[in-house]
Amino acid sequence: MAAVPAEISDTLLRDWGWAGFPGGIAHDMNAFGAVLCLDVGGNVWVLSPADLEAYVISDVPNQLDAIWGDPVFQESWQRRADVADLSAALGPLGEGQIYALRIPEGLRQPDEGPRYDVESAVAYVPGMGRLAGDLMEAGSGCEVEIDETADSPPKFTIVGPG
Repeated sequence: MAAVPAEISDTLLRDWGWAGFPGGIAHDMNAFGAVLCLDVGGNVWVLSPADLEAYVISDVPNQLDAIWGDPVFQESWQRRADVADLSAALGPLGEGQIYALRIPEGLRQPDEGPRYDVESAVAYVPGMGRLAGDLMEAGSGCEVEIDETADSPPKFTIVGPG
């Protein structure tokens, strides 16, 4: 189990509340910045910055221990083969780092494959939560300008309806 930095735990409701997440406790964060949470009602959530989404994986109260103990869930959550590949390509993760998609799912061009960087979880997880919330608020048909430079994370600007 990976400790979730306090800077992320303290901002979950602010940055992911747009998805209906009512606040709660961060249980774990995987190597890709996804956060497993238990909400105030006992429901289990996954906040997924790479997919710009947050969703309930169990609305049966108090199932976190059962889910966490499930080997099938662990295989999906840990993504060990992906971590090994990225570790070989980008190096191992340091304290507080994740393998972050440069361009999240849904914003990449159809012919563009995923590209990862090593990023600070404290910057990436809340930032993608805010971006997803801004996209939801802008509504369908909005355009996103992506400013990419080689040495820094991309900057996303919502420019309005298409």
